[in-house]
Amino acid sequence: MVCARAFRCTSLLKQCIQREGVTMSGKGVNTRMGRPVKGTSDKKRREKVQRSRLVKLGVPEAKVNTMNAAEVRTMLKRPAKLVKK
Repeated sequence: MVCARAFRCTSLLKQCIQREGVTMSGKGVNTRMGRPVKGTSDKKRREKVQRSRLVKLGVPEAKVNTMNAAEVRTMLKRPAKLVKK
């Protein structure tokens, strides 16, 4: 059998395998798949955990609730500065 790594193009691979008499189901040919999309529920869960982390570090909950997600992330980048305040 011919090594699949020798061929970069799947059409050449198909032709070579068909010449050898091996049937292909189609599943093994197209292995390119995109990255999975991040879900909104995962994003909400991450934001909730980050907000609770800020509250545990000593930031007032009223202030955390008014901040957007980007501000929460920037504050969590350097938690040692939050503890000193």
